[in-house]
Amino acid sequence: LLLLRGMTRNTRSGLSWLSPASLDLLDHLEKENCSSIAYSFVKTSAWMTQEGLVPSHIVISRLIWQLLEQKPELVRNPASLEALQARIRSEEWLQPNPREPCKVLAEILAEFPMTHLILDCIDHCVCTLATFVERLLEIVRDSKTTVKIFVVVGGIKNFDIEDITLTTCDTIFRVITMDQGKRKSAE
Repeated sequence: LLLLRGMTRNTRSGLSWLSPASLDLLDHLEKENCSSIAYSFVKTSAWMTQEGLVPSHIVISRLIWQLLEQKPELVRNPASLEALQARIRSEEWLQPNPREPCKVLAEILAEFPMTHLILDCIDHCVCTLATFVERLLEIVRDSKTTVKIFVVVGGIKNFDIEDITLTTCDTIFRVITMDQGKRKSAE
C-alpha cells in the first residue's frame, strides 16, 4: 500500500497535484497490460453528499464492479450472485467503516494473481482516512495474491502515520509526503 499525500501550493480546486499523477499511473499500467486494474477517483463522483463527501462503500463498490467485469464467471453461478447481493444489501455494507465492503473486495481479489488498485482523494470519503487506510492494509496484509494499492490524498493537517495502528512493516505500507507548499517554504 503506497499512500501519496500532498497539496499544490495555493490550490483553489481542492484537488492534490497528485490526482493527475494517479491518472498517469492508470495509463501506464494499462499500456503495460498489467493483469488486473481497478480504480476510483472520488472527487468526480456523482454520489457525493451535500458535504462533498462520498460514502466509502461506494468507492469499494466501484473497485468490485470493475473486477467482476474482468471475471464475470465469479457471478455467473446463481448461488454466488445471491450471496453477493445479500452482502451488498446488508446493514454492515452501508456503515461508515468499510469493513464489510473490504472483506468482499478481498475475497474477489483472491481470484486474481495480481491486482493494482488506484484510489484518488479518499480523504473525501465519509469514513475517516485512518480507518479507510486500516481496512486497505488488512486487504494487503491478509491477501494470498499480490495486491498493490496506490492511494492519493490531499494535504491532511490532522492525519499522522501513528493514527494507523495495524502496521509495523515498511514492506507493506509506505507514506510519501509530497506537499509542494512545504517544500517551497523549506527552501
